[in-house]
Amino acid sequence: MTLSLDSISISGIIIAHLFFFITGGIWYSPGVFGSIWAKSLGFDIKSISMKDGLRSMMLSNIPGILNITMIAVILELTKARTILDSLLIAAVLFVIVAAFVINNSLYENRKPVYLAVTLGYQLTGFMGAAVILSIF
Repeated sequence: MTLSLDSISISGIIIAHLFFFITGGIWYSPGVFGSIWAKSLGFDIKSISMKDGLRSMMLSNIPGILNITMIAVILELTKARTILDSLLIAAVLFVIVAAFVINNSLYENRKPVYLAVTLGYQLTGFMGAAVILSIF
């Protein structure tokens, strides 16, 4: 198995990351799922200061870009060339991530709503990123 970094699009990674990041901003906003997600964790989302919220969002770009880059590498290694191929690979990767999240959530006594919001976001992000990466 050979990896050709030349065929991995940096612009595709950036656009896919921006999609994932913007989706997260909308997904976790108080008017969408943010309030019920925060409540499931035992706090009020309005209690997060603007400074802390922005810091967390900016720091999340580091693992976010790494995640998208790894999805791009896996799509390249598996020779996924169509949108459907990319969606299937993303679905497999999502199941791996979901299993870890569910496992940790069981030990941490997380509520089902936490899982639904978190995994819904991850599924949406993975699928959107896969489509974007397959186009680039």
